[in-house]
Amino acid sequence: MTTTDTDRLATGSWRLAPEHSTARFTAANFLFRRVPGTIALRTGTAVVGPDGVPCGASAELDPASISTGHERRDGDLRGKRFLRVAHFPAMGFRADRVEPQTDGTLLVRGRLTVADTTAPLDLTAIAHPASTQGRRSVTATGRLDLRTVGIRVPAFLVGRMIDISVDATLLAPET
Repeated sequence: MTTTDTDRLATGSWRLAPEHSTARFTAANFLFRRVPGTIALRTGTAVVGPDGVPCGASAELDPASISTGHERRDGDLRGKRFLRVAHFPAMGFRADRVEPQTDGTLLVRGRLTVADTTAPLDLTAIAHPASTQGRRSVTATGRLDLRTVGIRVPAFLVGRMIDISVDATLLAPET
């Protein structure tokens, strides 16, 4: 990742500010319309090495907060066919590797845990210019195949691929 001295990330563990962060997803439904939704981020961290480049990240999501704007669909998503929130009240992401790309983005290779299944998930991330309040905004995007996390429903009900977008605000490490 190319940075200037003023844009360099501070070394240490950056904390997620959940109240200023959002995870969104879109999926095709049985009418092939794109259905958007959100899911709350509970906690998260991004670890930055001495070179100013992120080297790790993790996040916990709240599947009970899933919202598509349709109460019945949201109940189905929380239920036994999909997220099984009653038995698995958290979802998690953990980065295994972070690879700087030549275009200034980061390829974040990690694992997403949904219910009792963990599957690989790659995200493309970009850290936006630094703010003056010790915060940093990061956007990450990726695509998830539902089958990899054990969700199998007829394709005419829900499309197999889910597009993911996370807008996160990170708080600088305390010095």
